[in-house]
Amino acid sequence: MEKIKISVIVPIYNVEQYLSQCLDSIINQTYTNLEIILINDGSTDNSEKICNQYKLLDPRIIVIHKTNGGLSDARNTGIKIATGDYISFIDADDFIDKNMYTILFQKINTTNADIIWYNHYNYQSSNEISKSSIFVQEKQYLLPKDNYKFQYDLLNKYHLIGYCWNKLYKKSIFNSILFPYNRKCEDGFILISLLNKSENIICIPNFLYYYRNTPNSLSKDTISYKFKLDFIESRLIRAIDFASLSPNTKSANTLLYRAYKYALKFIINNPNKNYNIIYFYNHLKSLLFTNLSLRRKISIILNLIKYHHKINKF
Repeated sequence: MEKIKISVIVPIYNVEQYLSQCLDSIINQTYTNLEIILINDGSTDNSEKICNQYKLLDPRIIVIHKTNGGLSDARNTGIKIATGDYISFIDADDFIDKNMYTILFQKINTTNADIIWYNHYNYQSSNEISKSSIFVQEKQYLLPKDNYKFQYDLLNKYHLIGYCWNKLYKKSIFNSILFPYNRKCEDGFILISLLNKSENIICIPNFLYYYRNTPNSLSKDTISYKFKLDFIESRLIRAIDFASLSPNTKSANTLLYRAYKYALKFIINNPNKNYNIIYFYNHLKSLLFTNLSLRRKISIILNLIKYHHKINKF
């Protein structure tokens, strides 16, 4: 019955206190045809030792020890060696429901989905768990037939949420896509590119993933200036990519407008001569030729003027 192999990629960096719970939740899955790829990304704590111990416990586990390259590099390493039909990403300080892959396999069996997207829990402690309910009912999108419906829901219901760990992907989708190296908000950079390569997307209301809120996680640095810059760029890329799905529509242009205005506002309030505005400056000008309202076009122009005024002081 379990003919479909799922490659589970777990990037690991200094998470010794959470790692066993994560790995236990994977090796004890009710669906067993798994390839479990642990990428130890230069950990300096006992994470390497724990990985090696689990490798002895379970023959399905592959351990890669590498120098630190960040979350994207670790995930890309896993993608390159994965041999499964599908790929799943689990952050090493999170864990999953014991029936997750059984439920996902059943959906694959009945729908042959390219991507299965599911809900998650926000986990603080065993006594403090809340639901993050993106999907209230199961929905299937067959593209390009359901393009309009999917674009509407992606923007208005799912809010372009770009986590990679709340989805199961057909491996072939990653044939020409990798996570951007040394970037924060890496999920957001490739979200729509992955969706755009899919013809069959299933969203299910099941809560299958426990997202742990920790201060030192690989993917949860939201304070640094670099994070903020990468967040802005990922938001811009999502807006640009969404516009390519739905060119010159009101919703796409509104999303572009909001993304660029947010970027300009950040730069105006945090002037930095080393920041390269060229990346999105030309896109800003191109917005003036879309069907945005005159009010929004004037707003963009005023923000550009304000930006130049502020930068010229330095």
